Amino acid sequence: MKNNFNENASAANLRQSTDTSSAIEKSRNEAVDVFFAADKGYLPYLSVAVVSLSEKASSDRLYRIHVLSENLTPSDVIGIKKRLKSNVKISVIDISDKLFHIKEELALRLRDYYSSAIYYRLFIPEMFGNLDKAVYLDSDIVLNDDVAKLFDYDIGDNLLGAVADESVLAVPVFCEYVVKHVGLSSPEKYFNSGVLVMNLTKLREEKIRDKFIELLCKYNFKTVAPDQDYLNFLCQDKVAYIESGWNKHAIAENVIEKEKLHLMHYNMFNKPWHYENVQNEELFWEFAEMTEYKDSLLSGKLAYTEEEKKRDSASAVALLDSAKEITDSTEEISFASILQKESNAKEIKKAMINKKKTVKPTEKTKAKSAPKNSFGRAKAGSLK
Repeated sequence: MKNNFNENASAANLRQSTDTSSAIEKSRNEAVDVFFAADKGYLPYLSVAVVSLSEKASSDRLYRIHVLSENLTPSDVIGIKKRLKSNVKISVIDISDKLFHIKEELALRLRDYYSSAIYYRLFIPEMFGNLDKAVYLDSDIVLNDDVAKLFDYDIGDNLLGAVADESVLAVPVFCEYVVKHVGLSSPEKYFNSGVLVMNLTKLREEKIRDKFIELLCKYNFKTVAPDQDYLNFLCQDKVAYIESGWNKHAIAENVIEKEKLHLMHYNMFNKPWHYENVQNEELFWEFAEMTEYKDSLLSGKLAYTEEEKKRDSASAVALLDSAKEITDSTEEISFASILQKESNAKEIKKAMINKKKTVKPTEKTKAKSAPKNSFGRAKAGSLK
C-alpha cells in the first residue's frame, strides 16, 4: 500500500531543506561542542560513534566531546581517547545531581529499551551556560562527514535544528499519533531528537528545561518516545529543518546516495551489532574496527539469540499498539489537549482585552475619573 505520509514528508523535506553549502556558516575559529549521553552498557557503541566523529573531523577546528552520564567515569573513556586525533578532546560529565529530584517521574514513562539517559539533552543549556550553541548526538550513530558542518548550520533564532523523523513518517499509526496526541499540525514537523543542533542561548531564554520539568511533574503524559515527544511539543514552530542525510535511519525502502549520507542513525531495533543486512552496516563496522571493542561487538552479534530477536519484534509491535491506544484514548490529558487549553485561554484573554477597548465610559465614570501619577495612583487632592 502506498504511503501518502511518506510522499508528503519527501515533498516537505525538499521545501524545507537548504543545500548544505549555502546553509553553513563560515566560523573556522569556533570550537565545535558535541554532546553524547551514555551509560556503561552503551560504551562500545559510544566508542564507535566518537571514533567516527574523530576520523571525519577536519584538522583546523577544535572538537570538544562532552559525554553526559550517571555511571561513566573519565577512566572509562581512556581507550576512546587514545584513538582520537589531537584536536578532538573528550570528557565525562556526571549528571546524577541534576536528575535527583525528578528521578521517579523520569522513570515512570520509560520503556524497557530506554534509560534515563534519553533525558540528559534537556539539561545541556543550563549546565553549560557559557556555550551559545552545540550539537547533540545519540550514541547509536556513525559520522560519514565532518560534524563541524552540522554545527555550523545557520538555524537563526530557532531553538533547534533537526531532521524530520523518517521512522515515524513511514508508519501511518505514528503519523496519526504525533498529530492527535503530541499536537503537531502535520507529521512532517515531527523531528527525531537523536541529532540536534541546539541554540543554547534561546533554549535558556525560553526556559525549555523548566517547562519540561513542570509538564513532567504535573502531567507525565503517556508517550511513545518520552524525551522526543516533549521536545517536539515544547519547540514546535521554532525548529529549523535540516536535510535528511544528517539523520538517516535504517529503513530499507528509503535509500540515500552515499554522497548525501552525512550521518547514519541505527535507531530503534535496526542495530548492525545485532542483525545482518542492516542498511549501511558497513559504515558501523569500518569504525568499529578502529576501537578496542571490535572483537566483543562481533562476538556479541553472533551471540544475539533468537529469543532476543523475538523480544525485539514483540517490542516493536507493542510500540505500535501503544501509539494506537494513546491516540484512540478518550483521556482528557495529552500534549494536544494542553495546547488547545492554552490556545483557548489566549483567545479568551484577547477577547476580553478587545471588549474593554470597545466599552465607552459613562458620563458618571468620566466624572469620577481623576488624573493619575506615573505609578497609576490618583494625584493628591484631585478627588473631592
